Amino acid sequence: MEVTKSIDLPLEALEKFVGDFEIPEVLKIKMFVLDGKLMFQGEGQPSVELTPTSTVNFENKTYGIAIQYNDETNPTSFTLFQSGLSFEAIKLGLE
Repeated sequence: MEVTKSIDLPLEALEKFVGDFEIPEVLKIKMFVLDGKLMFQGEGQPSVELTPTSTVNFENKTYGIAIQYNDETNPTSFTLFQSGLSFEAIKLGLE
């Protein structure tokens, strides 16, 4: 099993990843910061804390999910990895 180390990211960095995202025709996802932690919440599901492992990668080992954002300064999407599958989530409200 691959061991990943968590890193600390300042609040300003975490806030860049906040927003509403959608895996088209599958799931709407809300990303938000709570108590200095990035949170992931699928529509109709409880929120879960994500641990940063790099400036664009986050994970929650309990739920077996990993997230990789497409950019650390202006992310417009992320890839969700779970159970050997990957799904692209697009940020909503971009015009």
